Amino acid sequence: MKISPKIFIKLTVTTVLMVFAYKAVDISVIKSTIGRIDLMLVVVSLLIKSFCLVLQASRWQLILKELEIIIPFSAAWKNVLVGFFFNQTLPSSVGGDAVRAWKFRQLGVKKVVVSIILDRMAGLFALFLSSLVCTLILTNTEIAASTDASLQYVLLINFLGILLISIIPMTDKIFNFIGFSWISNKLEIRLLAETIRKLVSKPIRFLMVTTSSISMHLLLAISGYILLLSIGSSPNFWLFFPYFLLALTISTIPLSIGGWGVRETAMISVFYFINIEAEVALVFSILYGLLMICVGIPGGILWLFKTKLN
Repeated sequence: MKISPKIFIKLTVTTVLMVFAYKAVDISVIKSTIGRIDLMLVVVSLLIKSFCLVLQASRWQLILKELEIIIPFSAAWKNVLVGFFFNQTLPSSVGGDAVRAWKFRQLGVKKVVVSIILDRMAGLFALFLSSLVCTLILTNTEIAASTDASLQYVLLINFLGILLISIIPMTDKIFNFIGFSWISNKLEIRLLAETIRKLVSKPIRFLMVTTSSISMHLLLAISGYILLLSIGSSPNFWLFFPYFLLALTISTIPLSIGGWGVRETAMISVFYFINIEAEVALVFSILYGLLMICVGIPGGILWLFKTKLN
């Protein structure tokens, strides 16, 4: 079987980073940490994470309406489930987005692709915003003293993230101004920017999209925190919140197979600043990766069932 250079590079990165994570921990501590896993808490964490996909489907349905595409909630939810499954099983962490677009291609490829990009952007914007607010609150408390200067870097990353996403609605005008309107048209940047401006001009719908996105990230952090509790670690939740979201953001960078290796390295590095041992961070990260696969299984079943019917 021939492996493409891209897959080979990702496989190499995954292997190198996993070996690095393995070398950074004490195996005997890993074994004792695994031995005290509370399976009931793991199940609760899984259920909360699964509910996050319901919120994502609702958010995507609202975004589709701005593009004049009306679909039932059940169809949006199934599409999100299938996309999530492929994000966990394909080499790229965004491969599921391509599958989602392909499944709904009959509704207009350009509009569907733009809607999925907007869905991702809404999630990122809410992530940076909620993390920024939490970090700002923490900087004025005694809790922040235990993080040294790292909290300031988290604050800066969140601010830059919000700034970058806030510029996107103006990109088509910027390209037009510098004489590169053809880029705007070819890459559908104009449609993307116009849809964002249209969404922002409707306060109620924009608020619904933003609220559902923030709720998702709060529930995601609660799910992660419960998973951390399941292995006997219990840092301050509000301190865990921004660092956990930062680690997840880093792990979405498509450098490895399904995020494996990148996520583990990110968790060990980021959790160091909130005094979580490397062994606990590694077990948590692997457990979180396995949980994500379990959450995606219904999407895989849906895909197989529909494929057999076809």
